Amino acid sequence: MTILTESQLPLTGLELKERGIASVSRPGKKTGYKPEPVDERFWRQVDVDGECWVWLGLKGDYGHGRFATGHVHGKRAKLVSAARWAYEYTFGPLPPDLEIDHLCRNPPCVNPEHLEPVTHAVNMRRGKNPAKTHCPRGHEYSQENTRSYEGRRFCRACERQRKTEYRCHPRPRRDRRTKCMRGHTFDKANTYITVEGRRSCLTCIHARNRKRRAVAARVRLA
Repeated sequence: MTILTESQLPLTGLELKERGIASVSRPGKKTGYKPEPVDERFWRQVDVDGECWVWLGLKGDYGHGRFATGHVHGKRAKLVSAARWAYEYTFGPLPPDLEIDHLCRNPPCVNPEHLEPVTHAVNMRRGKNPAKTHCPRGHEYSQENTRSYEGRRFCRACERQRKTEYRCHPRPRRDRRTKCMRGHTFDKANTYITVEGRRSCLTCIHARNRKRRAVAARVRLA
């Protein structure tokens, strides 16, 4: 049996504390990390020098600030808008159907005086190119003809037109084939374009129809 010397024995908690390696916990007293208050953690990530209070933490799409409120029931809370958190911290909670619009047009700004709660439609109209009332093809950006996605406006009439053009024209990868699987030529008189934009052989279609009619006739005579 090997006998350990005094220098080889493990250090006690008091000795570790004296050396600055660890702290000693008192019996019956819980130790652990004390979380920083949410408001202090939030404003610590804000640069208040200037009219716009710039968010220095995590940023999402288009430079908008994102903030993690903390832990709830042992699970990490979801990320929230830093601008919305700053507005609700100053003026109170907002209804879920309202969103924050930056009056200063500076996405990282969290100054409550530069923020205004508006509906999504109003926020889109105030967004990028608010004076642009028609799409490049001349369709009006009306409420019925506008689709909003990630802060951008899309013309519904143009989307319908592109889908129609895609269905009415054959796919480029099928233009290489000049004959069908049975050897019939894909000429103008023998080609049928389906709704999905695919080419079909009229000769093969007529042959299948004749076969179906013959089978149906035999069934009726039986």
